[in-house]
Amino acid sequence: KYKVSDKYLKETDRVTCALIMKMIEEKTDACDNFKATFKGVRKDGSTVKEKFSGLTTEELFKKYCKYTSKVYSCDYAPKGSDTKCRIAFAYDSKAVSEGDGVLGWCNYIRNKDGGTHVDAVSNALYDFFKKYMWKDFLSEKEKKDLQLKREDVKLGLVGVVVLLTNENPDYQGQFKERIQSVPLGEELEACMDKFLGKFPETELRAIASILKDNIKARMSSIKARQQVKKVGNGLSTDNIDKYFPRKSNCNVQFNELFITEGDSAGNHA
Repeated sequence: KYKVSDKYLKETDRVTCALIMKMIEEKTDACDNFKATFKGVRKDGSTVKEKFSGLTTEELFKKYCKYTSKVYSCDYAPKGSDTKCRIAFAYDSKAVSEGDGVLGWCNYIRNKDGGTHVDAVSNALYDFFKKYMWKDFLSEKEKKDLQLKREDVKLGLVGVVVLLTNENPDYQGQFKERIQSVPLGEELEACMDKFLGKFPETELRAIASILKDNIKARMSSIKARQQVKKVGNGLSTDNIDKYFPRKSNCNVQFNELFITEGDSAGNHA
């Protein structure tokens, strides 16, 4: 119980009930089965009371990653270890997340820039589906024409990772924006690999189909860039005398925009 005072804080006007509640919410989100109550008195004398509850993996995903369809959840708690992890991820062209891709918390601290626990999700997906697609999914012709890259795995991937550990992971940045712990990342990748290995064939093929479309989208973009280069010295005049139509030979939801400039770019566009 406390009162904001000029004795301790220089900018007391910035400390509001709303700010404190937001900070409590950020801490509480990743704490499943945790409850907290905030009671405050605003500067105008009015009172505010707000209750906060920790979110399950599915609830956390729903809050930060909207408009997704099929969501996959994985809980990880190895024997003989204090490390626990909750993972939820999805692939959806309409998926929207608050940040970029997978969001991560480590010991209830939101890691704005992710880290090894976040990278483990995409790394495990890449390693698993690189083997699966070339063994059981792609045709012989597709094996020659297509090559899966890590950027293909990350396209349309959203999710959340909540990691609890007593291993005292290394953090990067003053506010612990990113965790740097290779052993933890390797543990999570192994967990994800086992999790994916238990997927039914229909689910594996559904994700593999998305990844194949991502590969085609990337390859189509490369071709489009090559076509733009073939225009020649078109950037030296205001009017480009030749252009190529938009590539649309594969069914993808992600578009790429090309912008060219004329004389104002000083021939450096």
